[in-house]
Amino acid sequence: MNDGLIFSSPPEKEKGEWPTPIRMTVRNLQRQGKSQREIVSNTTLPRRTIRRILHQESSHRLRKKKAPKPHLMSVREIRRCIRHIANNWSTRRLTFEQVRA
Repeated sequence: MNDGLIFSSPPEKEKGEWPTPIRMTVRNLQRQGKSQREIVSNTTLPRRTIRRILHQESSHRLRKKKAPKPHLMSVREIRRCIRHIANNWSTRRLTFEQVRA
């Protein structure tokens, strides 16, 4: 019944995701016409995990990083502010808005 597909404690990647070979196994079992419950009994993975794997577009995980925030100032503007402040004593006492303007 178990055909050697038992994964006693599958290695997990960061954020609790299953590695690709297990994902490929789940997709292959579905292509063979097995139901989700049959896949659960063959692989010992939670049914919710199998459902999530089967509903994804591909067997490879997608990048889940946050989009980078835009910088408030460019490198050019930062260098200009530093040059302006380093000129003399009176420019060191200016507020940020005055320096940036």
